[in-house]
Amino acid sequence: MTRARQAVARRRLAIAILGLAVVVAGVTGPASSVVASSGSAAGQAAGTTQATKRPLPGTALALAFGKVPAVAWLARSPNGASRVYAAAPAEAPGTALGPARAGRDGLPTAAATVAGDVWIVAARSGRSGSGIWAQTYRNGQWEPALEGPSARTWNHHPAAAAGKKGLWVVWVGEDESSSDAAIFASRWTGSSWTPAERLPGVTGTPMAPSIAMGNNGRPIVAWAANDGMDAEIWVATRGSSGWASPRQLTNNDVPDITPSIAARSGRLLVAWISFTPTGYVPTARLRSSGGTWRPAQRLSPQPGTHPVAMFSSANAVVLWGARLSNRQVLRSAVRQNDAWGPVANLAGATGTRAAAGAGSGGRLALAWRRPDGTLAVAEGEIREGEKGARGKVGRVTRSLSGPAQSSARAAAVVLPQAGSGTVPHNFSAFGDSITLGLVIPSRDPLIIVHTPGYVGPLRRMLEDVFGPVTISNDGVGGELTSEGLSRISGVIRARRPDSLFLMEGTNDITFLVDPSTIAFNLRQMINRAKFEQPGIVNFLGMIIPRNEGWESELNRRTDEVNELLIGVADATGATLVDTHTALDGHGALFSDHVHPNEDGYEVLAGAWYEVVEPELLSLTNLGDIDGSGRVDGADLVLLGIAFGSREGDSSYSPAADINEDGIVDGFDLAILADHFGQTLESAGGLAGEAASLRLQQPRCCWSLWQHAVARLPRQHRRRHSRASPTRRRQTLRRPTAS
Repeated sequence: MTRARQAVARRRLAIAILGLAVVVAGVTGPASSVVASSGSAAGQAAGTTQATKRPLPGTALALAFGKVPAVAWLARSPNGASRVYAAAPAEAPGTALGPARAGRDGLPTAAATVAGDVWIVAARSGRSGSGIWAQTYRNGQWEPALEGPSARTWNHHPAAAAGKKGLWVVWVGEDESSSDAAIFASRWTGSSWTPAERLPGVTGTPMAPSIAMGNNGRPIVAWAANDGMDAEIWVATRGSSGWASPRQLTNNDVPDITPSIAARSGRLLVAWISFTPTGYVPTARLRSSGGTWRPAQRLSPQPGTHPVAMFSSANAVVLWGARLSNRQVLRSAVRQNDAWGPVANLAGATGTRAAAGAGSGGRLALAWRRPDGTLAVAEGEIREGEKGARGKVGRVTRSLSGPAQSSARAAAVVLPQAGSGTVPHNFSAFGDSITLGLVIPSRDPLIIVHTPGYVGPLRRMLEDVFGPVTISNDGVGGELTSEGLSRISGVIRARRPDSLFLMEGTNDITFLVDPSTIAFNLRQMINRAKFEQPGIVNFLGMIIPRNEGWESELNRRTDEVNELLIGVADATGATLVDTHTALDGHGALFSDHVHPNEDGYEVLAGAWYEVVEPELLSLTNLGDIDGSGRVDGADLVLLGIAFGSREGDSSYSPAADINEDGIVDGFDLAILADHFGQTLESAGGLAGEAASLRLQQPRCCWSLWQHAVARLPRQHRRRHSRASPTRRRQTLRRPTAS
């Protein structure tokens, strides 16, 4: 007999015995009404937002200030692929750029020449590789796109800067058959690209580089790469005879990532974010015109993200995004009189994704992605007074789309903190747009749909077993793990969840963040959750795969990170959830190259459920109400006597309230029925047997689960999971949060 039939037979037997127990106990109401009391939660309503000229969530902007400010962004094209769009001047209509060949564009970069022309550079990928392309805005129009330089099969994440001797482009090049990745550089001479030059290598895969032009017309490149311990910042300059050996700007025991570089009058400015106990904070280091490097200085004790280094007039300026309470703002610091001035907010500029460019006379062009997803561009100036860049960016000259339509997302209801030893009923799902539930349907590529993601189906699955639960969706689209690390403490304090579902890192891989840094950030996030909420049960989801195109190279990086997550789970005591295997190789479950569709989110929920459910069951008595070591008819009789009672009633029995929700009802019967006839062989053996059974075949929600995974080959339904020690409720005492 199959396990499914055994489970059904146990349920039928348990219900029959319960009916007899109800009669004996004199409890009114037939057993069938008990079964009918098991309800399911309603799903969240879905909303839509227009994305015609809206930057895709999680993408960077590019801006250059030539004769006019020009801005570039990544959006969905009518055929469904991601394409680079640009506006020059900023208030002009957006124009789709790039060569005629098929493929998907990556993140754009921008540069302005001395003559005032603007270059937009990006990578376009297909199934067999990816190559760089470039396009220039000259004399009031966009010229035809040029195929760019290449060095490997996969050429991606370019950065560009223009000088007296033409346009320089640097990028990351690698072959799928090799893990050897390096930074390459090439110059456009006006008629052709020079042969690709490989920069001297350092340990570790390089992060997306940043480039600036020195006074002598020679390029200077900054990037982050692992030095064998953690991610550090490196700088290399091209001399008359080639590239000099890289200089290591940081040498500490914490990650330093996402550098930005600027040069002017012989001076060099590098800005990045560096890990501290409070999060990743903006940090900068300045080289004087004489070639002397000043010590690195933290610009703010508060976390920040995506720093932009630039020079305005004679002063060095760093811009970055920050989250203040519930607001996303752009902040700035100006170096004057050999010291960094106070941090100031830029008035009217709200968002965490920014691009900036300086024009003549200290004029500033600034672009940012608003919290509602729209893109704004403004011109203004840097006020270099006592309060630094005092928040004047001038008027908004270009809004690429109107206010987003509101997304009809259900408000989360926070339940009271569960008491000592109870089954968790309040959860926080924390992560990026994949947790948020973003769907970009290929049938209508100009629409971005916000769905309940995996959270809605998972809630239904858990409620069929444990009764009402709350899963707050704390996903943020486009977020890096460094940003998540900065906000997770606030989320835990606000939600006070019994359990955390953590899945993040997809955007880090897009930006080539070092795998060890991603693992470091996730480990810190779990540790902070444990600090804020003692006794919290943590689940760590693997990073899901990508669907197609040059993402196959990023899939290799995803595998590297997922291998490290096994160690993160072991070190933190979190339970690892194999969310990767559930979607691996199943393109029909994706809405684009990285976001699942609604069927994909259903399958993703199943992957969470098959690990979460047995872990939560291990916190219950599993139906052994009388403590005899066996779930049998005597336990059903005791449950029948207490059936329908609530906490405080004379007939209420805490032992019969198996899921400890304050009422003895059909949910308690469902748990008991599924383990009817099982014997406790050791302290925790019954829970271990149940956990083993659940890992192989989830129970309840049979039609829902079977429909979701029917398309998957059995060997792909679950590859592995980290076994966690089983625990009986009598021996587990989880502290109550203060």
